[in-house]
Amino acid sequence: MKAKNKKYNLNILNIGLIKKANLNLSSLTVIAGENDSGKSTVGKVLMALIKSDNTARHKFYSKQSNSFAKNRMKNFDKQIELLFDNNITDNGEINFLVDDTLVYDLKIVNNRCNKFDGIGHKDTRDFLDCTLMQTPLVWDLYEFFVSIATQRTENDIYGYENNIQYPYILWDLYAKLAKKRIDCEPNEKLIDEISQIIKGNFVKDSIGKYYYERQNSDGNFVKVPLKNIATGIKNFGIVQVLLKNCYINKLGFFIFDEPEINLHPKWQLKFAKILTKLSKIGVKIVVNSHSPYMVEALQRYSKKEKLDTNFYLAQDGEILQIDNNNEKTLALIFSKLSEPFDEFDKMDSETING
Repeated sequence: MKAKNKKYNLNILNIGLIKKANLNLSSLTVIAGENDSGKSTVGKVLMALIKSDNTARHKFYSKQSNSFAKNRMKNFDKQIELLFDNNITDNGEINFLVDDTLVYDLKIVNNRCNKFDGIGHKDTRDFLDCTLMQTPLVWDLYEFFVSIATQRTENDIYGYENNIQYPYILWDLYAKLAKKRIDCEPNEKLIDEISQIIKGNFVKDSIGKYYYERQNSDGNFVKVPLKNIATGIKNFGIVQVLLKNCYINKLGFFIFDEPEINLHPKWQLKFAKILTKLSKIGVKIVVNSHSPYMVEALQRYSKKEKLDTNFYLAQDGEILQIDNNNEKTLALIFSKLSEPFDEFDKMDSETING
């Protein structure tokens, strides 16, 4: 008998730009809407929840701390600083449920965590980590992060303070590109599929520096510095390396914030196809998008793969699904995303009548 899939529900009230959101994150979740509509807040909230809980639990079980509850609150305050620049809400709430069991239950007052209850992930083991991919800029900053990592090691050894500021989300992504997990096997089939799309591979040399290995028409491979390859290829490269390093797996969330940026519409379809295949093998994925090509591709490939995909519209401070119905929600999404074409029609009409 096939195992029953778990239900994951995230509820957000007055956090960041979001006034209200009720999301089913059980499989593939697609949030569509204009810029500055609160889409990115969902990914940041998930990242803050999971990392706060994991860090507190690690310290508790390694005897570095005697107060698990207080450490979760303290860790979430740190996430507010790193992810929201200390500006998350004056009065808001977050809760997350797994199969109707309250896993995280938070209240935020004056940009500080006032309550952090819930069982956490100890008994569910669903949240090994949360990865947020906002931009392929991480490749351009890779060597910078290597130097930061070196300095952090020296600071730990000699007791120096580290005053260098760096983008936290990119640092988290860099760390997963730089080091492979040792407790799992990579999904070679999807790695190879990405190789076919980009006609090459992202490879790390003996000193830990990445390059792009491209296969020419004659069948020979050529090493290309990352600074000389297209940004769209870098998007695929991040997914390829995270698969190689085993950070894309069933035990967590993988969040793509507007992955269509820097991708030609044809490649948006290819990227959407990879995302649905990841969801098919059990990876919990959240995609934020304002591209009609990306949204429709995710819809079509989800249908082809028979996925339980949920679509939501972000507008006016709410992230909602119309009558709990994907088809109604998608109709409104496409109506909103097609508004620029309506403007073109208006311009054409003015030209003809002018």
